[in-house]
Amino acid sequence: MSSDDYGSLSCEELRKILILADHEQDAGTVQIILRILANRHQPVKEALVDWAQQDPATSKSIAVVVNEALKGPVNCHE
Repeated sequence: MSSDDYGSLSCEELRKILILADHEQDAGTVQIILRILANRHQPVKEALVDWAQQDPATSKSIAVVVNEALKGPVNCHE
């Protein structure tokens, strides 16, 4: 699937796909979902920037970081 295919999905649907893709180590899908969520939701973008600056050996998985950023009021510009 391309980013166009995922673009019409809700944040909740994208979150679920991200968790599954991360678990399956599907880097291409993870990258597409992260890009869409970061463009729709500022806290996700900020969490990704913070995550990228952490030590990979001790940081949380990207799916966990995004899931935490999506908690609370979610406004994904849908």
